[in-house]
Amino acid sequence: MSNLSKTIKKYLNESTEISLNHIKDLSTDLQCAQPSDLVFYNITTDKAENLFYERLEKSEVKTLILNRALKKNIDQEVIVIDKDQWKELQTELCDKVYPKSDKTKIVGITGTNGKTSCSYIISSILRMNEKTTCVIGTNGILVNDKEENSTSINTSPSYIGLRKIIHDYQDEAEFFIIEVSSHALYQDRYHELMFEVCGWTNLTQDHLDYHGSMEEYQKAKELIGQKIKKNSYCFFPTDQSELFSKITLNNKKICTPIDIKNLPPFFQLEHNKSNFELSFNIAKYLLAKEPKLNFEEFNYPKGRFECFEKGSNLYVVDYAHTPDALENILRSIKKSFHGKKLISVFGCGGDRDNKKRPMMGEISTRIADYSIITSDNPRTEEPEKIIADITKGLGGNFKIVVDRKEAIKEALLMARENTIVIVAGKGHETYQEINNQRHDFDDLKTIKELLNELD
Repeated sequence: MSNLSKTIKKYLNESTEISLNHIKDLSTDLQCAQPSDLVFYNITTDKAENLFYERLEKSEVKTLILNRALKKNIDQEVIVIDKDQWKELQTELCDKVYPKSDKTKIVGITGTNGKTSCSYIISSILRMNEKTTCVIGTNGILVNDKEENSTSINTSPSYIGLRKIIHDYQDEAEFFIIEVSSHALYQDRYHELMFEVCGWTNLTQDHLDYHGSMEEYQKAKELIGQKIKKNSYCFFPTDQSELFSKITLNNKKICTPIDIKNLPPFFQLEHNKSNFELSFNIAKYLLAKEPKLNFEEFNYPKGRFECFEKGSNLYVVDYAHTPDALENILRSIKKSFHGKKLISVFGCGGDRDNKKRPMMGEISTRIADYSIITSDNPRTEEPEKIIADITKGLGGNFKIVVDRKEAIKEALLMARENTIVIVAGKGHETYQEINNQRHDFDDLKTIKELLNELD
């Protein structure tokens, strides 16, 4: 009997026979699993069980661990284990399949906005100080500034996914810097993993479709306090003193302000100044000394104030897809680039929190000189319905252009001298999701192609 079989047998009746000699990897992704994967799949309702059968038809998996017996017979080998035992079993299996080094240090970054930027900034500072790093988050996996995987769908991987990544790259990276979402904390995707130190960027409205209220959203975020190593801290930027005072963490610490002259344009934006302060304090804590800095060596995240100049105009792509993020980026641009006209192009995602749609419409039309409201990732919703939600109750200074490429083109045609065009919402994404299908679409690439056509 394999070691994996012995481990699982402890959770089963003695008479249950299983053979896992063919298993090489663990997974929670039924649709992408290989025949040699052992897949955990949680079924919560009869409807979820029907969806499971649909997904199984397209899967190559041979062995499954489920939380309940199925109503139908299937060809795959099924192991049924109480869901309450999954955490312990997954940890034991990962220790055998994906053993981790004691030298590995994990840094967690949470908050509504700024997690990706902070992860990249911390990594850059550590790299400047001769440390090895792996960044895991919305943009995928970045090992020592080299992109290993740009197709990460979830901000925070599953526990099994995270253990596999750490195992795969622990010989190349000492520090693993991960984005910590409220979903991951609420679902306890970290099990026994503990953070060397954490950072909390901010807290504004998002994911209310999942958590139900800001109070519950905050409670989910506060679970990060249970994942910080003893005698360590969760750092907060100085501009988040109000949040700092209301968060119920015992191990919280406000950042020490920093004063560095001649910051590059990326750090001239107000929220990026805050991200830099938080990242600098965390890097200093990890290094136990003042970090060396070289701004020419910074590796900036894709889709976060990713910009280029042409003539007197500036063209920007940003991932801002929440009310707070959109307001921050538009206000920061207005404050940092005096005298330039600002044109905002944005939409809202379908099948997501619809309460934020009119808020974002109000923010864009209030701050930008002109707004073009378009499609983001409509998913299974009608784009026109989403746009109607965004524009409800709005006054002038905006135009509706449903097709995203045409909306960007309209903004470029409107841009005279000394104009900033920002295309917000999708950032690093290279697709647009419509009716459960992903179509190639890259905002920055589209801007450049259209500019060449218009020349």
